[in-house]
Amino acid sequence: MRFNRSQDDYAVIAPFFDAALGPFMAAIRRGVRRKLGETGVRDVLDICCGTGHQARLLGAAVDRVVGIDRSAAMIAVASRKTRGFPPFLRGDARNLPFGDGSFDAALLSFALHENDPSCWHPMIREALRILRPRGRLLVVDYLAPPLKRKGIASLMVNGVEWLAGERHHQSFNKFLEAGGVTTILGGHPLKIVSVEPIFAGTVGMVTSEKKVLAR
Repeated sequence: MRFNRSQDDYAVIAPFFDAALGPFMAAIRRGVRRKLGETGVRDVLDICCGTGHQARLLGAAVDRVVGIDRSAAMIAVASRKTRGFPPFLRGDARNLPFGDGSFDAALLSFALHENDPSCWHPMIREALRILRPRGRLLVVDYLAPPLKRKGIASLMVNGVEWLAGERHHQSFNKFLEAGGVTTILGGHPLKIVSVEPIFAGTVGMVTSEKKVLAR
């Protein structure tokens, strides 16, 4: 079946997710671990953590990692692959079950583009809320201009997003139309520290810092 319309869009693919996308994600996951390790953060919340592979890698670079995802299927896979470290929770990225300023860093890896545009800014606001002052938000997602050009990497990305399902692909297209990851982050109280292009420039690893707002 071409499109998956179940409530949990990852119910079918969760057991095979790492095997299917592992080769594509491996270098990106190592890059995320390196980047967060360089910042000297102590604890990280991996928002929309999926099967938990990235969170487990981060466990070697920081003191504390927590993974959270709304997909029960993904959390089940993540929990099977660990003995309680790091912990994985089921929850909504728009309403995180943590107090203000609970973490040094938060990660949103390929999490924004797959959601409806109405979710993007609430997800970013929640990620910033749980960060301590000057905490780091690391977002890995698509850069719009390179993906609008023709090329092998662009065609591969579009193919993967098409196979992910109708709703997913529609959100992906809207994400590009809105300007991609850097444009969407631009409306929030954060300072972009660096943008590291990945996968022939179609993806950006965007490191930003939470601004301290004057009272």
